[in-house]
Amino acid sequence: MINEMRFVRKKHYDYELAKVLFSKLEEKQLLALVGGAYLNYVYKCEHTEVEVAKYLNISKATYRHNKKTGYLMIQKSLEFKDQLDMLRTA
Repeated sequence: MINEMRFVRKKHYDYELAKVLFSKLEEKQLLALVGGAYLNYVYKCEHTEVEVAKYLNISKATYRHNKKTGYLMIQKSLEFKDQLDMLRTA
């Protein structure tokens, strides 16, 4: 437990990057991405897509679409960041 507290106190080295990436998402996409993890953390058990969608008060199809769109947006941003990093080191 003491070792776990270390991680709570210190920010992850990619915290600022994650903050920027999440700020680029619409609220519905962000909720779809973190909703399942939140429910798993709170209730200490896995939840199905249907349960997460019900919690978010949206259909399963909408939940899956928002989650997919959120992941694609983050992927594009990370690829762009990698390209910039490559240019800087070249």
